[in-house]
Amino acid sequence: MTNSKYLFLNMYDELYGDIQFLCNSEVRIKLLKSLDESPKTMRELNDLVLLSYSSISNNLNKLMSIGFLTKSERKFYLTNMAYLNLINCLDFNNSIKVADSFDNFLKTHDIGPLCDDSLKNLSSLIGARLVESVSVDIYKPHNEFKSLVESSDSLKVIFPFLHPDYPKIVKNLLIKGVNIDLLINKDILPIFIENVGVDLLKESIDNGKLSLKYLTKELRLSLAVSNSFISMGLFKSDGSFDQNRLIISQEEESILWGNLLFEKHNDEALFVKIDDRGL
Repeated sequence: MTNSKYLFLNMYDELYGDIQFLCNSEVRIKLLKSLDESPKTMRELNDLVLLSYSSISNNLNKLMSIGFLTKSERKFYLTNMAYLNLINCLDFNNSIKVADSFDNFLKTHDIGPLCDDSLKNLSSLIGARLVESVSVDIYKPHNEFKSLVESSDSLKVIFPFLHPDYPKIVKNLLIKGVNIDLLINKDILPIFIENVGVDLLKESIDNGKLSLKYLTKELRLSLAVSNSFISMGLFKSDGSFDQNRLIISQEEESILWGNLLFEKHNDEALFVKIDDRGL
């Protein structure tokens, strides 16, 4: 895996020229975003963007000179190159916003379990929120996690440790017939099986309601993804899980991001074989 702390630097190096030209000019970004919606004349741009005619004209000429715009019948059009660079620029900007929003959380926690693709696409977490313990509700992150999970009609989840509520939650969901894909660290697997019950686990696996896998290497990541939310918890730099903070989002793009992260670890896990005696 690439050293995660250098990913943003690598991204910046790759996009430097475009970022320098586009992102250091609010005028250019506004013009490109407006033209991305539809081709426009100079007058239409002047009315919508609300900038001076000279500023618009100067920047349109610069954008045309580098091949970002074409002009036909007085209307300006984005080229394919402009469209791709606009996406890159906005995506990079959103990635920086996410990093800034969760700055204190990310820099004091282990982000090693987040694969390179997850970090490169950190912009997908735009709109996510950090749920933290407060003095009047120290269990707020866990309670919100529990509420979201218990109302799921399908679930993908990674358990890096075994909270006393986890086996109960899984048991109740399986009894309700909810589809669950579960990854669990191997060292906590026996007690999890004992608490949920061998018969229920075997029945759920046999009828296709449960995919139960163990992680071949310890994974320091708590993750739950359904069709309506993503919840992610990380371990602190000292190796302990931070039970006081969770990143939660109900945005479609964040959920997709969580699914891809789950599948990355799912591909590296092995199926659990259960007999009548347990594991």
